[in-house]
Amino acid sequence: MTKVRDETDKFFEKTEISGDCLIWKAAQNKNGNGVFRTNNGRVVPAHRWAYAKFVQEIPPKIRLTQKCGNKLCVNHHHMELETAGNILARNSVRRENGCIEWTGHKLNGGYGQVGFGGKYILAHRLSYNEHFGQIYDSICVLHKCDNRACINPDHLFIGTKTDNNRDRHMKGRTLFGRNLPFAKLTERDVLSIRALRKTGMTKSAIARLFNVSRSAVSSVLSGRTWSHVT
Repeated sequence: MTKVRDETDKFFEKTEISGDCLIWKAAQNKNGNGVFRTNNGRVVPAHRWAYAKFVQEIPPKIRLTQKCGNKLCVNHHHMELETAGNILARNSVRRENGCIEWTGHKLNGGYGQVGFGGKYILAHRLSYNEHFGQIYDSICVLHKCDNRACINPDHLFIGTKTDNNRDRHMKGRTLFGRNLPFAKLTERDVLSIRALRKTGMTKSAIARLFNVSRSAVSSVLSGRTWSHVT
């Protein structure tokens, strides 16, 4: 009967000490991390195996990073779980006005965005969840400072979508009509569409005339869009 080698012994045979790091000397994955084949045949990232073996089990979809910056290091003392707190701290800078601005990836609108827990989330929303507790997806996180990149929890408050729209309007950030980036019509076009409809022209014919969809014409006529034009 073949004796099964101790998994821990097999693991350390594939490492080499370099300073404070314990460097993986065997196979690597495409991300540059070592990979280890366990006794049950599973192939796992070597640094994650070491952390789970000597520290604690890793929650699903949570990243594990090497504080030393060496992806081949499997010294569990050099590792930390990717928590919301260390993500926010590593990707932000405090400004003189009190804002803590997100320095990582930003969307076109200026809001920070980050991958966490297997999904993408707005950085200021992650900050609110971290400091005040998880909130429902239907609840908005708003800025007192009106700085979309700010993740300072003292500058954040929650509200409904109606509160968010009201706050945006009060701060003069609501876009109307042709100021919208995707607008094809002008105020004059809207008045013409209403007048043509009163003459009996069909919505489809009006849509072809102005090179827009029939649903866009319907929205104008019902007041769902361009309601500010009278």
